[in-house]
Amino acid sequence: MGRHGGPVLLSTGLPHRADDPALELDRPQIYFGELSGDFFVTGTRENEFDHPVSSDENAYTRFEGDTGIPLTPWNRVLFALRERSLRLLTSGAITADSRLHLVPQVEERVRRVAPFLVYGDDPYPVALRDPASGERRVWWVIEAYTVTDRYPYSERFPWRGRPVNYVRNSVKVTVDAYDGRVTFWAMDQGDPILAVYRRAFPELFRPAAEMPDELRAHLRYPDELLVLQARVLGRYHMTNPLTFYNQEDPWTISREKYGQAVEPEEMQPFYVITRLPGERELEFVSLLPMSPVRAGPDREETRLRNMVALLVARSDPGHYGELIAYTFPKERLVPGPEFVEAMIDQDDTISPQLTLWGTGGSEVIRGHLLVIPIEDSLLYVEPLYLQATGNRIPELRRVIVSDGRRVVMASTLEAGLRQLLGEGAAPPPGDREKGQEGVGEEGGVAPPSGTGTSGPGAPGEEPRTPGTPSPELQATVRRLVQVYREAQQALRQGDYQRYGERLAELDRLMGQLEGQVEGQNDAGR
Repeated sequence: MGRHGGPVLLSTGLPHRADDPALELDRPQIYFGELSGDFFVTGTRENEFDHPVSSDENAYTRFEGDTGIPLTPWNRVLFALRERSLRLLTSGAITADSRLHLVPQVEERVRRVAPFLVYGDDPYPVALRDPASGERRVWWVIEAYTVTDRYPYSERFPWRGRPVNYVRNSVKVTVDAYDGRVTFWAMDQGDPILAVYRRAFPELFRPAAEMPDELRAHLRYPDELLVLQARVLGRYHMTNPLTFYNQEDPWTISREKYGQAVEPEEMQPFYVITRLPGERELEFVSLLPMSPVRAGPDREETRLRNMVALLVARSDPGHYGELIAYTFPKERLVPGPEFVEAMIDQDDTISPQLTLWGTGGSEVIRGHLLVIPIEDSLLYVEPLYLQATGNRIPELRRVIVSDGRRVVMASTLEAGLRQLLGEGAAPPPGDREKGQEGVGEEGGVAPPSGTGTSGPGAPGEEPRTPGTPSPELQATVRRLVQVYREAQQALRQGDYQRYGERLAELDRLMGQLEGQVEGQNDAGR
């Protein structure tokens, strides 16, 4: 985060510059991207604008790719008839080297090539070295799915406005942002629908084994597929026939308050770099919290505000596509995202501040609530953005941090962790109103208000009396803050190896700190 709440850009500027060698580009020009357009022409007598050099001088470039349709006289006539325009026929800028490039919008481009696949709506760019030329360029990665609603013995679920009973992310599509080359990668060799397409179009798909390792390292598990799988898992995680028949333990995707929404809405998966339980290395994963659903006497379902599972999708090479559901013990009530959101709304410090910001010519935007597993505990982090009503550029202003029992707001994550872990504890039992503890049904929960208020715990657990942090605990907090600063510095410098080492050290310190806090609380009982 920058000084004024904006992002720190590792790759930016005209001309392009990067803080990390892995983000440097030999061909930063983007001819094919997300902007709409019918066509463009290269190789004309006019130079192409590249970037400004000074207030009165510009740098120019020329397209040097070998793609595009040669604009021969006959092709110019045909295209003029197609477009019902005489521009290409009458233009004096066309030369014998001019080329016509159709469909520069990458999503529409891949649909024109293979309309029988269903495509994701969020292409993401990556910096890669072109195997043919050796140049580092921008490539677009687009998710592609094989889909049907007629697969035998499979239940239909709504997806993208229609019922489907078979969805696989069997294809990854890449588009060279410089010359527009499209490559379809067959990622799932066991997909029967993809096997039919490969037999019909044998030259269209390339096997995943030929994918460059550099590209494979950039692949991420699609969030819209994880959402669909979470909905199916919410019903079919019950393996006992009687439990399934009575629908005694259904799950649903947890909810959060996002943006300027007044009511909670279904969460979307979020990507984090973390170390999963039992693993030694940090990895790139997608997380999605799950909450229980209770059926009333009239079979009407009611969402509960605690969390029963955390669904994880792995993306790193060697583990790509693996799904893990970490379930929480039923005898322990773990606060869900919606419960933490309620704690934020009822906090004596945070809630008035949000109201004040919202009436002072600014708009408060609540970011996604991140649920981050750290050893045997959970950390909840929600960014807060402010944007002026006239200048709608959101800036990160505050970070809300919670451990499920207390909630604090600070200017940075570092400061929030310091407040949460090094200052304050739960209030005495007499400070908590009766009937406002625990996690209950939707609309029936009134989470305790006030920063530092105790939230849900194990049944029968009494609030702990606040005490002065021990010297060992204070030393651990200081070390945690120092390591966090070192991690941020390594990230700004592009030293990802050291950044990963610092994150691993943070992981270890969080576990150590949790043990010290529990030990101090036990000693103070």
